[in-house]
Amino acid sequence: MAVHRLDLEASIRFDMGPISGGRWHVGSGFRTAGVDRMVRRFPGRTGVPFIPGSQIRGVLRNQCERLLVALGGEYSDPHGVLPADGTPWALETFKPLRDLPKRVVVDRLFGTRYDGERLFVSNAFPEQPAGGSGAGWQTDAVTRTSMDRLLGIVAEGKLFTTEVVSSTVPYRFTLRGRHRSDELTVLEGYRYPVEYALLIAGLLTLDSIGADRSAGFGWCTVSVDRMTYQGEPVEVEEVVRFLRETGREYVEYLETFGDG
Repeated sequence: MAVHRLDLEASIRFDMGPISGGRWHVGSGFRTAGVDRMVRRFPGRTGVPFIPGSQIRGVLRNQCERLLVALGGEYSDPHGVLPADGTPWALETFKPLRDLPKRVVVDRLFGTRYDGERLFVSNAFPEQPAGGSGAGWQTDAVTRTSMDRLLGIVAEGKLFTTEVVSSTVPYRFTLRGRHRSDELTVLEGYRYPVEYALLIAGLLTLDSIGADRSAGFGWCTVSVDRMTYQGEPVEVEEVVRFLRETGREYVEYLETFGDG
């Protein structure tokens, strides 16, 4: 069976503004005597702070869900039910991807527990600075307090220290999409599956990764550096063209002309 093959390389550039300063925090769950919340480090690269591919994939999926709802589509909320008859979403969508309604774009893109994953994201590591001058990143310990949300004042005994990464170089990762031919929709006049338009739009509109966004950490922009479809180079604008041309009618057009 034919397979849709999407491969891309992307960069995460953290906001160097006066508030964020390129700082971000992806927690490891560990602590030391001096730091309560340590960042995630990769053991095979001499302790380099990295962003797990699973985390990038998670925030990307969430962003695609937000965009899809704005365009009139639906996503499978594992805790929700169908408004018509109260059937749990988890049961309604536990089926082959090719049998899912066209409106449920995100599940077809990312995969389900029934059919397995369809998008694979690598860990993100810092780009090597030109000339080998420094690492392009450093870590600092930031002491903060926890707020009492009810009273709006500092909570007693809640002083803690967070390790943050300051990145002056982009973090790079790869994404691979592997879908069977009957799982996505290729319409007349478009070379690429139109579901990929939502995927790329979600990727390009990501604006934060990691924890503590309210403290100014993790604000970023994502760019696609290189992309191929079926092994052939492709421009971002060409892939998202369907979404630009259909706009809020994206899902309606997909349902009408996508055999769904």
